[in-house]
Amino acid sequence: MKNKINKDQLIKLCLIFAVAILPFCFFKLANYRFVYGRAIILNILGALLLVILLVKKVKLKLRKENKLALLFLLTLVIATSVSLSYNIALFGNTLRHEGLIVLSIYVLLFIVASNYSIINKKVIMIVMVGGTIITLYAMLQLLGYDFILVDLLHYKEKATPSGFFSNQNFMGSYAVMMATLSSAMYVFHKKKSYLVMATINFGGLLATLTRGCWLSFGLICLITLIQLFKDEEKRKRIWILSICFILMFVSLNFMSNGLLLGRAQTIKDNLDITKEETASGRVELWKTVISTLDDRLLIGTGPDTLRERIEVYNPEAADKLAIEKGKYIDKAHNELLEYLVCGGLFTMIIYAVMCIMIFVKLFKMRKQEEAFILFLLGFGYFTQAMFNISTIGIAQIYWIVLGQSIYVIYRDDKKMFIESE
Repeated sequence: MKNKINKDQLIKLCLIFAVAILPFCFFKLANYRFVYGRAIILNILGALLLVILLVKKVKLKLRKENKLALLFLLTLVIATSVSLSYNIALFGNTLRHEGLIVLSIYVLLFIVASNYSIINKKVIMIVMVGGTIITLYAMLQLLGYDFILVDLLHYKEKATPSGFFSNQNFMGSYAVMMATLSSAMYVFHKKKSYLVMATINFGGLLATLTRGCWLSFGLICLITLIQLFKDEEKRKRIWILSICFILMFVSLNFMSNGLLLGRAQTIKDNLDITKEETASGRVELWKTVISTLDDRLLIGTGPDTLRERIEVYNPEAADKLAIEKGKYIDKAHNELLEYLVCGGLFTMIIYAVMCIMIFVKLFKMRKQEEAFILFLLGFGYFTQAMFNISTIGIAQIYWIVLGQSIYVIYRDDKKMFIESE
């Protein structure tokens, strides 16, 4: 049959689903409607992908970065084997679900994406349209309108600018990537539809009120301006994009009664790390996490076990948080620190080296469109992750971006395939 889907198409469909569809997968299961549902779907997707690879006897090339990812995973397996909680380390805690199994799926997606390209205009358009829908929804939520999660499904009591995610910080991570992708596509290809989507995605990023994500996108814009400034046509598009962004900020700030400007004015104070109350409590949180590093530094306590680590190795801090604030810390709000305490020193070093290797190689290829856009996407996510946490629905996109980066770096055919369908 001519229309029969072959193994390569199935594998690519799995990757496209993880990037374009999974962010829309939210449904109410138990008490954790957003993450738990996505965790189930991601596990099914990972199992399906593994079955395809095994049954079809697919041979995957392993580059240096892929081998580092496997070594990274091995350190997490070791940490899981001596974890404070085997169940949590394997399946993740009941709020995050990012245990060893999910992290293994991230690595699987990374390796597969290193061997199969899904970069073409159709897929990019699907991803951008989906992203624009979610970021537009976040803007409406900022203004107090939530027709789906509040009015229709009654999943939430009031509108918060979190899109289809459970937290506006997570929405910020997603919006950074969508704003970066659509902005870069407009600068390179001059389509009005890309300009409209870039402006909406930027508005969705603003709506999250997530300062770390704002700063990350600002850095991406600066890098883009420096790199493309000498190109007169692209420079004109950057100025047009800048004007649209300014108009979006002014309009959204007016409609939200000055909420954006008020939030922006706090950035300077929050950059002062000498104040414990700054950075949304990040500094105090980081100090608490770092205080546990006297124990289990080389081999961590297992994926997703930060809460248990603090309760065992700094019970005074855990009790103080519980009594004074009724809270607990289960994520480090810094991806490198998270891997350090949960996986161990080698886990963090291997992950950092792998990412830096990819970013450096992409930057050296920055005159190629795909390489430069992938650099912006990967580096943009990586920088905001220094103030944020990983979550299912978004993290798998990042790992696939890293995988596509490997594909571009090592591809034999140097043709610009972003133009192809």
